[in-house]
Amino acid sequence: MLKALRERSGKTQKQVADAVGVNPTTLTKIESGARNPSVGVSDALLDELGASHMERSLALASAASPTRKVA
Repeated sequence: MLKALRERSGKTQKQVADAVGVNPTTLTKIESGARNPSVGVSDALLDELGASHMERSLALASAASPTRKVA
């Protein structure tokens, strides 16, 4: 979902990673589902990407999943 939002925004991974203060490699892992962002990182990413209320709710629910590493 975050990758689709980023692509829709027209921003590169580096631009988004720099704007929210994470390493571009970490953002790649978050987008691929290999890592879950913390709630704070999720919130920053969603703000940066202009996510709608529904997109924000879905992404934050996913971030609460305990099955993957948290960034």
